[in-house]
Amino acid sequence: MANGSADTVMIGQVWEDCDKRQVPYCGEKRRVRVVGMPLIGARKYVILEALNGPNRGRRTKARLDRMRPGATGYRPVEGAQA
Repeated sequence: MANGSADTVMIGQVWEDCDKRQVPYCGEKRRVRVVGMPLIGARKYVILEALNGPNRGRRTKARLDRMRPGATGYRPVEGAQA
């Protein structure tokens, strides 16, 4: 899952925010579920729904290329309930 391609990201998957600025909520980082993958213009996006924290249930969009482990990306959560 190194490049965040559409082949590795699927609707229903749970991902965790890797951003070091993100304050853990109750001991865990922000987790999101992929709920959609629209094409907007020439870019592919993912629609994410927050699973924990004060914004639980809130939806936001992110570029598909951010769905990879890294300083400002997301990493897949192994064994998470989808």
